[in-house]
Amino acid sequence: MNLKSDYFIEEIQDTTHTGLWEVDLKNMSLHWSHKTYEIHNIPESEEIDIEKAISYYHDDDQEIIKTAFEECIKYQRPYRKVLRIIDNDGNTVFVEASGKPIVENGKVVKVYGTFRNMNTHFNLINKKRIMGEELSEYKRSLEQFFIVAHTDIRGKIISVNENFCKISGYSEKELLGQDHRILNSGTHPKEFFHNLWDTILSGNAWNGTVCNKKKDGSLYWVETFIFPNKLEKEITSFTAIRFDITEKMNLQQQLNEEIDRSTFQSQLAAIGEMSTGISHEINNPLSIIQGNSMIIEKSCQDNEKVLKSISSINKAIKRISRIINGLRRLGTKSQSDDFKTVSLSQIFNDTFEFCLEALQHKCVKVIYDKVDPKIKIFCNEVKVSQIFINLINNAKDAIIDSESDEKWIKIMVEDNDNDVIIHIIDSGPGIPEENKSRIMEKFFTTKSVSHGNGLGLTLVNNFVKEINGKFYLNESFSNTCFTIEIPKAKD
Repeated sequence: MNLKSDYFIEEIQDTTHTGLWEVDLKNMSLHWSHKTYEIHNIPESEEIDIEKAISYYHDDDQEIIKTAFEECIKYQRPYRKVLRIIDNDGNTVFVEASGKPIVENGKVVKVYGTFRNMNTHFNLINKKRIMGEELSEYKRSLEQFFIVAHTDIRGKIISVNENFCKISGYSEKELLGQDHRILNSGTHPKEFFHNLWDTILSGNAWNGTVCNKKKDGSLYWVETFIFPNKLEKEITSFTAIRFDITEKMNLQQQLNEEIDRSTFQSQLAAIGEMSTGISHEINNPLSIIQGNSMIIEKSCQDNEKVLKSISSINKAIKRISRIINGLRRLGTKSQSDDFKTVSLSQIFNDTFEFCLEALQHKCVKVIYDKVDPKIKIFCNEVKVSQIFINLINNAKDAIIDSESDEKWIKIMVEDNDNDVIIHIIDSGPGIPEENKSRIMEKFFTTKSVSHGNGLGLTLVNNFVKEINGKFYLNESFSNTCFTIEIPKAKD
């Protein structure tokens, strides 16, 4: 269950018979809330501009409201007037019209305010007793369903409802006079509560999710709304309304654990996909070895042929060794979070040597800059390799799925003073505009179920954040380009 601010606004308008309005001076447009339309007895489908709005005022009051509005803009001061309007049915309605300026760079850009039906206000005087009973009933209903507490200006608890005692495990007597630190779970940093207090002490409402600790030490989560109570603009106390979302948070934790498991599976799946062409590629150098071995047997008397064959065999063996080493390194299943200072060049060479063999099988050309061996980064090697593999896999899929004759992936490396910047560009058709804002979302994918689970870019983004880097879609290139900025390790 979530409480939305729009709900409270609608409730306040209906309870106080007050409408809202706003004028944007940049385009001289006027916006009314539904309650303002209701007070004028006009359907909301009818378009209203400033001139037409003023025409609804009584003839004797039109100049008054015009002057008040103009002075509000000119002198940047609010106004509040009790005037008369003639509603759509010809009835005279007393209203309290107020306006306040919104100033940007010393200039009023908007004026907003309220429009209160004073006829209703006058009737309320006679219905004060009834309203009192209704408000009491509303309070009882509120306290029946929510966790409610009131504190003084210092944050000391002055009252709590039964739900507060029930969920916290403390009695009312144990809570009165205490502040909410009695419930502090240690989950949130100090800055979290500093922001909370800065917000409410400035007179604004605060909303957030808080993890509290019960008297027995167990934790519970509450969605919290804190409102300052004011008397003549001075804050006198605070009201906190909460509702229990512990079950929701537990489900979220289970979902996160499932995401972690899916993420690991995604790591292995990405490597597995790259490995599909490995067996084919290994067979080629093995055939060379076999053929040249036969030549050696037949030409053992010819030293020149023997040396040439042995050289070919050695090259093929080294090629197999590079493939196997890359597969062994990138195929590790370790979930270790160990970080160490490593050469970016080493990770590049191991990763791309492995990727080159797999992409060659798909007829995709890979062009990449050599990395200065002196550049070192502080990272988890396997995760950084996984970053490159996921991005190359995505680029490969985009290229293969397209009808373009060009099939290439280009990796550009820029060495700045404090960072190394890596651009991974592909010749694919590009990312549709409607998908650009969603590509980092978990489980968002345009691939079929058999080709992706929507965690690739999320995984990359998380891993880059772990090494204090930046990862983003770089639209300064004509082709699709993802850019990674990684801080260099200090000597």
